[in-house]
Amino acid sequence: MCMKRLAVTAIAVMVWAGFASAQSITETTASFNKEEKPAMALTMDFSKKLMDEAVTNHFKADKQKAKAANGMMLYAKMTYAGLCVKNCDVYTKIDGSSKNSTLYIFVQRENGNFVVPGDDEIPCIKDFLKKISEEVVALDLQYQIEEQTKVYEKAVKEYDKLVDKKEDLQKELRNTEKEISEADSYKKQQKAILDQLKAKVKK
Repeated sequence: MCMKRLAVTAIAVMVWAGFASAQSITETTASFNKEEKPAMALTMDFSKKLMDEAVTNHFKADKQKAKAANGMMLYAKMTYAGLCVKNCDVYTKIDGSSKNSTLYIFVQRENGNFVVPGDDEIPCIKDFLKKISEEVVALDLQYQIEEQTKVYEKAVKEYDKLVDKKEDLQKELRNTEKEISEADSYKKQQKAILDQLKAKVKK
C-alpha cells in the first residue's frame, strides 16, 4: 500500500468514530444496463465528485484497472482479495449530487450470475465499502485541511503585512521625533540670535 493511501487511512481512523451515522451500507438492486441487478450500495452525505475520486484512488492504489462501460466503471476478470472475488467482473456506479451520493457495486461471476445476498462474498464486500467510506471521510478532511491551510496562510500574510506596516510607522515616528527635536533646537538657536539682535536696539 502506498504512503498516500496509508496517510488517508490514518486520517480516517481519527474521524471515523464520529461519522458512523452519516453512512449507510445496504444490500439492494440497481439499474444495470436497463435491468435491475443485485448490488451492494454505500450511501454517504458527501458529493458524487468526492465519492468518485475516493473510489478511483482506492482501486488505482491497488493497481486495479478500469474502463468505462454504459455509465459504469468495469474492472474485468478481477481477482481481488479486497472484495473476495476471483475472475469476476466488478462494476461500480455512482449516483448523487453535490450533497450526497451512492456507490453501487455489482459483482458478476464468469458464468454470468451476480453475487446476491447470502453469498460468501457479501461480508467481504461490506467490509470493502466500510473502507471506502473511511477513505471518503479522510479525503474530505484532507481537502478541508488544504482549504483551511490556504485561509491560514492568507491570514499569516495579512498579519505579517500589518506587522511590517507597524514597524515602518514606528520607524517613521522615530525619525519624525528626531526631526522635531532637531527643529526645536534650531528654533531655540534662532530665537536666541533674535533676542541678541533685539537687545542691541538702543532704547
